[in-house]
Amino acid sequence: MNPSSKWKSRLKGVLLIFPIGIALAPAACAVEAASQTIQIVATIQVPGNPLKSFDISWVDPASHRYYLADRSNSSIDVVNTQDLSFAGQVGGFAGGGKEKGGGGPNGVVAIADKHQVWAGDGNSRVQVIDLASTPPRIVKTIATNGTSRCDELAYDPADKLVMVGNNDDHPAFVSFIATGDYKVLGTIKFPHAKYGVEQSVWVPAVSRFYLAVPVTAYHLALPPIKGVEGEIAEIDPTTMTITRTFPVIGCAGTGLALGPSGDLLQACHRSTVTMVLDARTGALTTIDRVGGSDEAWFNPGDNHYYVAAGGNDGGPVLGVIDATSNKWIENVETAPGSHSVAADPESNRIFVALAPNQSSFDNDSTRGLKCTSGCIGVYAANVNTGH
Repeated sequence: MNPSSKWKSRLKGVLLIFPIGIALAPAACAVEAASQTIQIVATIQVPGNPLKSFDISWVDPASHRYYLADRSNSSIDVVNTQDLSFAGQVGGFAGGGKEKGGGGPNGVVAIADKHQVWAGDGNSRVQVIDLASTPPRIVKTIATNGTSRCDELAYDPADKLVMVGNNDDHPAFVSFIATGDYKVLGTIKFPHAKYGVEQSVWVPAVSRFYLAVPVTAYHLALPPIKGVEGEIAEIDPTTMTITRTFPVIGCAGTGLALGPSGDLLQACHRSTVTMVLDARTGALTTIDRVGGSDEAWFNPGDNHYYVAAGGNDGGPVLGVIDATSNKWIENVETAPGSHSVAADPESNRIFVALAPNQSSFDNDSTRGLKCTSGCIGVYAANVNTGH
């Protein structure tokens, strides 16, 4: 994810044709009294270079680990989700910068049954980390034959496939990789994807991948097609074809998360909205209290969606949404550039990568919190008795 500055600047002009005009309510005060609210409870320091550039994160409850794509240190950072200790770094990635084939690591996915983590890297490569090694290390580098970075990934456990997107290639494309012999089995190109492809998820109920396509070229015609922007593509991994597409209105979709009833929460680059897609009908529900998001996550432990809304109007926040009602619950302060989120379903802790900042919690002497060189912020629910 993390669209390039060129992507963002050009997209901003496109998005202005879809004005919504929504006023944001104060985050905490919109939550009813005696409800649970989220706040930062700990910060985990990342060794090495300041954490200025990072991308997607992942929690694997099977191994009790959180994994972060850390481009500042050319590594996957590992945190123990039980005791919140920093468990190490797996190096060997491209790092930041376009001169490194787009840089990396980028997307991350854990494959528990193989004790592996797969990560998109620069120079159109996917790196496979063996978690059973001591210490964990890269054991396989897979070329997808593009010119820029491999980005987001999703895992299909039924067919033992990983689908990975090349976001910055022209045209953007996805590759299907067998997890057994690491062979690239095929690709799908997206010549109509004006600004690449973003997050994908595997939906076991229908045996399909779903992929966020932020802006499609035929939606940029003049005069504009009112209200239409991008789409979510449904992909059959067996035939490696697009079986359906769902138009997504006024969003510029980035992160994608599978909810409890088969709904898909679509994080939006738009700074005022988040959306939920009913993949059975194509119906969209608009949530107008949080936007400007990148990664999205569903936590079955508390039945909440979380969106890392670093570009939210009014400042960067962690957006919290009820996954049953699709209702916004609250926004919680994070830090500039906070676009990565993952949650642990056992402890219901939420992990948000934070760049070096001077947020209200920074150097909090009463709680011992600091994030002057960047950190991983740990958020959790506390009882709020009112305002």
